This record gives sequence, C-alpha cells and structure tokens, in this order.
Amino acid sequence: MLGFRSILLAATVLLVGSALAAPSPSPHRDPVTGERTHLSPADTFGNGIHPAYSHNFGSHVAAHGLGGPHSLHEIPGAHELVRAHNTAAREHGRTAAEHRSAHRAHLAVAQAHTRNGNHAAAAAHLEEAHFHRKQAALHTSERQRHRTNASAIHGHNSGSLHTARLSSSRARLGYTQASLSHTHAKIAHAHLDAAHSHHLAAQKFRSEGDHEMARYHSGQARVHRTSAARLAPGSLN
Repeated sequence: MLGFRSILLAATVLLVGSALAAPSPSPHRDPVTGERTHLSPADTFGNGIHPAYSHNFGSHVAAHGLGGPHSLHEIPGAHELVRAHNTAAREHGRTAAEHRSAHRAHLAVAQAHTRNGNHAAAAAHLEEAHFHRKQAALHTSERQRHRTNASAIHGHNSGSLHTARLSSSRARLGYTQASLSHTHAKIAHAHLDAAHSHHLAAQKFRSEGDHEMARYHSGQARVHRTSAARLAPGSLN
C-alpha cells in the first residue's frame, strides 16, 4: 500500500511540474509559432487580424506547407482574414466592371469623333479607353488573387487548412491589411490622376464653348474621384 501511495505521489509531482514548466498562453505570444512578440491583441488592423498572425502564418506556410493538423477554427484570425479577402474581391470586381463600362464608352465616343473627322479628339478617347482597359484587367487580377487567398485559407470541402493544395507562389496567405491598403492606395492614386486629367479637359472644352464635352469630362472626373474614395483606408473593412 505504501508503495502504491509513493508511486501516486511521484506521478502527481511530475504532472504538476510539467504543467508549471509548459509555456502558458499569452497575448504576447505569436499565435502560430508560440514565440514571444512585442505585439498585443490591441495591435490589430481595422479588420481585427493580428499582424503577428498575418505575417508569421505566411512564414509558417513557406516552411511547413499547408499540411498540418490545424483546422480553420484553431487558427486565430482565419475567419477575419477570409472575410477581408472576400470583401476586397467584391470591391475589385465592382471596380473592374466600372472600368469596362468606361472603356466601352470611350470607344464609342472615339468612333463618333472619327466619323466627324475630329481625329485629335478620337485619339484622346482611344487613349482613355486603353487606360480603362488596363485598369479593368488589373482589378480583375486583384479580384482573382483575393478569391484564391480566401479559398486557400478556408480550404476545400472540410474547411481545414490541410485540404488546400496550392503551390507556394499561390499560398502567400501572410500579407496583411497594411499591404492591401498599400495596393489600394496606388490604384486610388491612378484614379485621382485620371480625375485631374478629366477636370482639365472639362475646363478646356468649357472655355472653347463645347459644353457637352465639358459635362462629359466633368462626369468622368466624378467617377474617378468616387472610385478613389472607395479605395481609401478603412472603406473595405
């Protein structure tokens, strides 16, 4: 009996010692690697994704691949990241549609100017059409990239990360809301440049007495300013 009690006591001591020695969950630990970080849960982006998670998960994928025991529910911030990517994908899809519409409109105006023999105005509208076509392609590509990232995080069928089978180049899941904002800022800047060009064109046509073209360019300037405002920081959260 004494021997059994001694064994039980020793086992209890070992269990308590192991529990004390194990690192306890801390808000200042990286949610993927468990390493200490200066970031706390308060240091999140507008969509609630922890920067340490967003950054280090990309490194984790690069080092270990998408295989592993972690389910979507076990990865901190995964649902928020999926939601952010899906929101950005919808926004890029809507903006791409606007650019395709503007592309068609400029082509129609260019054709009208060509029929009237105003080749300078036709060339200007063809240049605008080319700009909108490139922007539509850019936004379509961004939409697909966000959808791919959202799908990779969510996984296929079971919703587990280990079911996703993507190449490392497609598995860049670690970029954060900050990098998204940087991309959107560049696109917004292009919209503001286009808005300024349309504003100058409207002034020019107004001074020449061509109020129809002045109204058209003023409208295009408003479209570009609206698109730029939609891509402003915080508007996608």
